[in-house]
Amino acid sequence: MCTAPVIEVKSHVSALLAAVEAGEEIAITRHERSVAQLIPPPVQTAADAFRPLWASETLDRF
Repeated sequence: MCTAPVIEVKSHVSALLAAVEAGEEIAITRHERSVAQLIPPPVQTAADAFRPLWASETLDRF
């Protein structure tokens, strides 16, 4: 995990977001203390997206 102070995040947000998009996690720090994290979103498959729909269809048949 990479760390970046708030002042650096403010001036390099595009580059940091590109790194997160590539899979890196970044801890944002203020006065050398972690205050937030930038993490990539979880990977979602088609099965994950349709699972609630399939579950409700199964229940509606009975």
